Amino acid sequence: MNDSDEITQCIDALCIKGCDAVRIALDLLRQGRSLKETAALSPDQVATVQRELEEIMAVYDSDRD
Repeated sequence: MNDSDEITQCIDALCIKGCDAVRIALDLLRQGRSLKETAALSPDQVATVQRELEEIMAVYDSDRD
């Protein structure tokens, strides 16, 4: 499995839990904490997951305004 596959699987695993769970996960990642879904990833991969989740959630959060 390559980096992209691992990152995609992590993002999918988090997103399937719903927006509220992703918001909580992002808060934890911003605090530098690890998640079960990110435990096996490198710091660079975790940063990529966080960045991509923030981009995804920006779309959903813009609808809430």
